[in-house]
Amino acid sequence: MTVATLRTQRGPLYFAAAFVLMLVGLLLVPTAQAQDALGVTIREPEVREDGQTRLVVDVDGVAPGELGEDAFSVNEEGEAVGGVTAGLAGVVAPDEARYVMLAMDVSESTAGAPLETAVVAANGFTETVTAEGVSVGLVMFGEEAALVREPTLDPAEIASGLDELTVQDATRLYDGVVVAARTLTNFDGRRDILVFTDGTDNGSEATLDGAADAASLAGASVSSVALQTDGLDVDPLEALAEDTGGRVVQAAGVDDLGAAFADVAQDVNNQYILTYPSTGRTGNFEVQVVVTAGESTAADSVQVLSTVAPPVSVAPNVVAVASPGIFSSTTVGIWAVAIAALAVALILWSLLVPVSDRQVVRNLEAAVGSTAASGRREDISPTTAAMSRRAIELIERVPKPEGYDEAMQQRIDRASWPLRSSEFTTLRVVAALVAFGLVWALLDSILFALLFAAIAWVIPNIVLGFRVRARQSKFMEQLPDTLQLLAGSLKAGYGVLQAIDTVVKESREPTKSEFQRVLSEARLGLPLEQSLEDMADRIGTDDFRWVAVSISIQRRVGGNLAQLLETVAATLRERAATRRQISALSAEGRLSAVILTALPFALGAYMFLVNREYLSPLVTTGFGQAMLVGAIILMVIGVFWMKNLIEIDV
Repeated sequence: MTVATLRTQRGPLYFAAAFVLMLVGLLLVPTAQAQDALGVTIREPEVREDGQTRLVVDVDGVAPGELGEDAFSVNEEGEAVGGVTAGLAGVVAPDEARYVMLAMDVSESTAGAPLETAVVAANGFTETVTAEGVSVGLVMFGEEAALVREPTLDPAEIASGLDELTVQDATRLYDGVVVAARTLTNFDGRRDILVFTDGTDNGSEATLDGAADAASLAGASVSSVALQTDGLDVDPLEALAEDTGGRVVQAAGVDDLGAAFADVAQDVNNQYILTYPSTGRTGNFEVQVVVTAGESTAADSVQVLSTVAPPVSVAPNVVAVASPGIFSSTTVGIWAVAIAALAVALILWSLLVPVSDRQVVRNLEAAVGSTAASGRREDISPTTAAMSRRAIELIERVPKPEGYDEAMQQRIDRASWPLRSSEFTTLRVVAALVAFGLVWALLDSILFALLFAAIAWVIPNIVLGFRVRARQSKFMEQLPDTLQLLAGSLKAGYGVLQAIDTVVKESREPTKSEFQRVLSEARLGLPLEQSLEDMADRIGTDDFRWVAVSISIQRRVGGNLAQLLETVAATLRERAATRRQISALSAEGRLSAVILTALPFALGAYMFLVNREYLSPLVTTGFGQAMLVGAIILMVIGVFWMKNLIEIDV
């Protein structure tokens, strides 16, 4: 046998072997392409009050329902947990709402077969997922990004919206994701966004980070069906998917779009709900889910924040009965707060609103001056009908620092409040007790109850201080004109008392009532110098004390009182101008102090509204409560520090 003959005989054998290998390859390649890698994504971890931990897990690479409970294992901080149950979301929680927003690219590059095929594939996707109880909405993006259809379970509604799509210039992909995410925020449930595109973003107002943030804020994953073209940039799509827990499915050509949309539909329907008894951990801890399918294994981890207190272990034969407290029911708590607020309002009404006895006191003060009236306040207390006299008497018998009642009464008189110091102190005690009881019942924390009681004790004193300063400021604003009026009256030939009477008739409050007291006391025989000195004590400002001293000296040694008053008025006007100039120069510092003081509280209120669980450790853990108290103390120190820095005495 010649070599040529041998080669001729071997030729058919080589050809047959090559054909078999090619056939096997053709059979294996589709199988390999169809077998996606196993993937796991944990979503919506939650530690519930009922003692169960709940996880929503997306599984890629297997058919829906193919995995049983034995395919899932859960670890917390590296320790395996038991009692895990798992099931498809549509089976375990069929009534739980699920939403998907389709974001369709209608840029010029999709004209013709790409968009037409994508519409057919999107219709198939809609019919598949709506059959499983998933609502679908539609957004388009081209020259603009706009909502076409709200989420609905009617696939015909989405089909009509897809038929309305028309090709446009530009590709505002990021804006389309933002519109879809904002639409989903109006719906409660699990949320996903599916983007179809064949290019890269062009013309969006939003950025890639802005689109990712909008999706994260809506709690939605962003998956993409990317048609491979020369203009396709898959990196932003991969970034969106990585940031939000989605995935990118690439279609090599138009004919592959149907399979790509079907692949994503399988992911939407392949969500499992895992539950297991909580291990009692609080704060932040790591949860890992491991999924095993055949010889493939995949895992995902997530940080979970638990604010649920661990169960309290009790001794055998001891029945632990939790005390519900008055605030265990929201309705009862609201009523309790309303009743407490009404009680405080009634106390304030009884102390601050004029009644018949109080009107008698004010009339007496107007007629005979403060000295005579204050001597009768004990006999005609205005709160006799509204508050228990025993409570006030008890407050009066409580030992106080020396001079407390006198100093407090002087401040109350400066504010022109018709109260005795014992009544005002009773108001502060009641406010502190009410605050203590409410906070203790709401937060079950003696530390916070004491803190808020101290705040409630201080607040009336702060309000009194504001009232005193406001009245002093108004009086000092009127004082130069008042002195000018006195000087003019004296120049016209009036006596001092007649000039004061002119001031009473022509002036506004508080100047009118203060000089009325001086005039009444002088007419009853009290020396004018003493009446003015008492008035200076009530007003509490050095400027008017100088006026009183000047008048007193002039009346003893003689001189031109009118000229003296004009000189004092001119001096006061210059001092007022200097104060206004200093106030203008220090306005920036005062504004900075206000912003720095208000900013922590504003940010805290915002975080409380948008992410209450994030702040809950501050009030539910001892360490958090200590940090909060320390922050408040530092804030108080900072406020006083800034106050001393920006205040300039003239």
